[in-house]
Amino acid sequence: MPKIKVNLGDIDDSSPFTLIEAGTWPADLVDCEEDESAAGNAMLVWDWEITGGPSKGETTKSFTSLLDHALFSLKEHLVAFGADPESALDINTDKLIGRSVRLTIGHNKRINKESGDEQIVSQVNAVLPAKKGRAADDDDEDAPKSKSKSKSSSRNGKSANPVKAKAAKSSGRSDSKSSRARATAVADDDDDDDDDDDDLPF
Repeated sequence: MPKIKVNLGDIDDSSPFTLIEAGTWPADLVDCEEDESAAGNAMLVWDWEITGGPSKGETTKSFTSLLDHALFSLKEHLVAFGADPESALDINTDKLIGRSVRLTIGHNKRINKESGDEQIVSQVNAVLPAKKGRAADDDDEDAPKSKSKSKSSSRNGKSANPVKAKAAKSSGRSDSKSSRARATAVADDDDDDDDDDDDLPF
């Protein structure tokens, strides 16, 4: 019979499972390893770090089966990283580490196998693409967006916006130049998008 020596007063009474706030939060992939489920089936284990919201800094996991009839979750994960949903892929998941997505976190009840007590645990319900143009550590990811109303005023029938007033007086030649400038800007944006696509690991 094993003999142990332990000071119970030094042991934290809190659960080792951290309950992550329910909602949709930005997260970075920390690790991805192949493992086996309790039934012995091949799967991938995805380790995440929440980078925004009230649970910023906490970690969680998601699991994707590698069985042919259950690959829908793997597809969801890869599409969240930017993969073409109709493409055939041969990818090293190590190249995804450090990249950002959004995780929809929910709560679920389960029975603790050791104590028999019911526990509330957090789980990943969905993996979504990261929002473009926003910092990965935004804290208000799941907060309702406030709608701002634009206010316009006029005095003596004139536009209160000098830029709009100037634009209204522009000649056809100026409009032509503006059109060419806009076309150039669109072309530049397309080039930038191509560069971003080149950075994808797919």
